Amino acid sequence: MDKFPRITIIVPSYNQAEYLDETLSSIIDQAYPNLELFVIDGGSTDTSVEVIERFSSAITWWVSEKDQGQSHAINKGLKRATGDVINWINSDDILAEGSLNKIAYIFESNPGLHCLIGGLEYFNHEKKWIPQTQQTFTTLTEAYGSFRIRQPSMFYSKKAVAYFGELNSELHYCMDLDWWYKFIGHFGIESTLQISDTLAFFRIHHSSKSSTAFQGFLKEKALLIYSIALSQSFKHENRTLEILFNDIVNFSNAVSNFKYPEITSSAVRSAIFSLVIVRHSEIYTKAEFTRCVFALRVIRKSFPEFILDPEYIKLKKVLRFGWFWFRINRKLKSKFS
Repeated sequence: MDKFPRITIIVPSYNQAEYLDETLSSIIDQAYPNLELFVIDGGSTDTSVEVIERFSSAITWWVSEKDQGQSHAINKGLKRATGDVINWINSDDILAEGSLNKIAYIFESNPGLHCLIGGLEYFNHEKKWIPQTQQTFTTLTEAYGSFRIRQPSMFYSKKAVAYFGELNSELHYCMDLDWWYKFIGHFGIESTLQISDTLAFFRIHHSSKSSTAFQGFLKEKALLIYSIALSQSFKHENRTLEILFNDIVNFSNAVSNFKYPEITSSAVRSAIFSLVIVRHSEIYTKAEFTRCVFALRVIRKSFPEFILDPEYIKLKKVLRFGWFWFRINRKLKSKFS
């Protein structure tokens, strides 16, 4: 490759010394010749600063100071970023070997590319791999219907990042989704390239946000979808969201100051449906069971296009004999599994 585009990687971190060494090694050991690497530490009280100092000669800029959370930390890096390609890697995740050269080659070979989406593999503290379905998006409706995205393996062009700007620092769980929704709304799916090659590895552990803050993800995504629908004046969709999530979300916090010009009602409806399915994917109490019955009733009435969806049918079968038989069936499955 004749030209190596500058790639900016931002590593936000707070008290992650246990994993930070491996994360930084996975980036620096690739010896990519035009790497801009920022490490933004939130004033860690463990040995994180010692780890960072060991790598300081290969780090473009780093800081360790109290911040307002992950989004705020990443924004510090974004303000300094000069890369042609930009992404952040959390301090417990890992970049795949050779991924930076691969990313550079793909962007150089595709001048109109604004987002590269690679494969993402999950693993736990024992380095056991956790199988994941890598969904490919072909339409806006599919893109909005996915509950989570593969952020560590999603690399944006400088032009894309300049368009949607810094992360919303008020979001602590879905700031990557906010970027993604803004991106596809403006640039469209056709400005992405989705490949199966693994570009990053996502670590699941007891203190990771993905493990501990499911409700936080749920609330923020509901607010995001509500804000998008608000910007498009989709009153029916927003009323449905209010009905389904009013017990956990204060929708008065929704904003509509960012326009999503290409978003359709069907895409928003798909996002709401996926949110309902994910929220009720696990049921443990009678209150949760009752809430799920209510949610499916709302979907059947307000979003009838989804009543033949496999996930809807699956959930309906789980609920069909009522709470008593649901408990009996669950106990039998637990006993013989």
